[in-house]
Amino acid sequence: QTGLGLVSMMARIGSMAAPAVLILDEILPALPSIVYGGSAVLAAFIAFFLPETLNVPLPDTIEDVEEK
Repeated sequence: QTGLGLVSMMARIGSMAAPAVLILDEILPALPSIVYGGSAVLAAFIAFFLPETLNVPLPDTIEDVEEK
């Protein structure tokens, strides 16, 4: 539930920030593309550090979680 709430909150923040990013077009025409592309690259970089991407087995039971 916490993860879903966090993702929902970030989606709402992103939907509020998207029009503001488009205003950056007045400063430099390529700036909105850089911001949107940069956020995607940053998210992909961070995803490499998730347990699923580090060949670490995920816990299957509550006992596995308590051991860590």
